[in-house]
This record gives sequence, structure tokens and C-alpha cells, in this order.
Amino acid sequence: MVAGNTILLKPAPCVPKTSLLLERYFLESGFDKDEFQVILSNNEQMEKEIIPDGRIRYVVFTGSTNSGSHIGALAGKNLKRSLLELGGSDPSIVLEDCDIDKVRI
Repeated sequence: MVAGNTILLKPAPCVPKTSLLLERYFLESGFDKDEFQVILSNNEQMEKEIIPDGRIRYVVFTGSTNSGSHIGALAGKNLKRSLLELGGSDPSIVLEDCDIDKVRI
């Protein structure tokens, strides 16, 4: 952003609220709505509309190896520079006062 780049953030479908809150904080801090924007789209839109768009010049992805290999292939097919951080283990911290039965999925 310091160099004048816009950020489009496409969160995983199961966790959009954190990204939307981050977008709100950017707007409240004085950033223009076109400088940081959350995109709530499906995979087909990402594949056919967003990544191929000529205005998109760089694709960054953090997530699973399977999804990352697909995103990387799309970025390569569309000649976009990319950065992929793959294969995380979803670490978490469980504190003593946590009610495990409440948070169990």
C-alpha cells in the first residue's frame, strides 16, 4: 500500500467476518474504499473473472497445499506473479478456562 498498490482480500468462505472487520478498520482509518477491499466471491468467480483480470498483477495465497496448487496454476496460466504459503497446520492455543464442549465442531 505504501507503494501505491491496492489490496483485494478474498477470505475463505467459512471466515469472512474477520476480513470484513479489517476492511471496516481500514475505512475508519481514512483509507479509500478502493485501496483495501474484501471480495466475497466463489471459486468460479476467482478462476474466471478475478485472477484473469488485467488489473490484477500479483496473487498471494495462504492455505492448504491443494488449494494453493490450484491458485498457483491459475496465476501462472494468467502470467501473474504469485506468492504461496502452503501446508499450514492450523495451530491454536487453548487456555485453561476454555469450555471445550462449547467450541467443539
